[in-house]
Amino acid sequence: MEYNWDIIFTLSKNMKDPRERLSKLLNEPIDPNDQDWEWIISDSERIWDYIRFYNIGHLSAYERRLLMEMMLQAVNDDKLEFGFMPRFWLKVKALLETNFSVHKQTIEYWANIGEFAPSYYSWAIAKELRKIYWEKSVKKCMLRICEPPTFYRTSGLSLRTSN
Repeated sequence: MEYNWDIIFTLSKNMKDPRERLSKLLNEPIDPNDQDWEWIISDSERIWDYIRFYNIGHLSAYERRLLMEMMLQAVNDDKLEFGFMPRFWLKVKALLETNFSVHKQTIEYWANIGEFAPSYYSWAIAKELRKIYWEKSVKKCMLRICEPPTFYRTSGLSLRTSN
C-alpha cells in the first residue's frame, strides 16, 4: 500500500492526541474509551506498515512507543501461533536496540523485568526482550562501574595503592 505522506501528515499534525493521530495514519478507528487500542488492533499482517511509519521521522517518542507496542504484540501473537520468532522480529529488534532509551520501559514490561512470576506466566517474547535489556542496560552499566576512568587508562597511572 502506498501513502501520500505529505497529505497524511498535513491532515494529522494538528491532532493533539497521539493515539488519535496514529488511528488516522493507520486507518484504524479508535474510541475515546479504548484503553488497550494499540494491543487490540495490532495485526502481524500490517507489521511492515508499522515499521514504515516508525521510520518516517515525523512521529513523537510517544507515537513511536505506541507503534512499538503494536509491533511487539504482533511478534508475540505470531510466536504463540507458530512456535517460533517471525521473520520480521529482526527488524523490530533492530529498532528496539537503536532506540533503547525510547523503549526501555516497554522492554521492561514485555520482558517481565522485576517480576517474580514463573516463566510460564511470561509473554512468549519475554526471553528475547530480556536479552536486549541485558545487552543495552545491565551489561553497559556493569562495564561503566568496572572500567577505570579514561584518565587512568591513558595516563599510565595505576589505581592500586602501594603497601
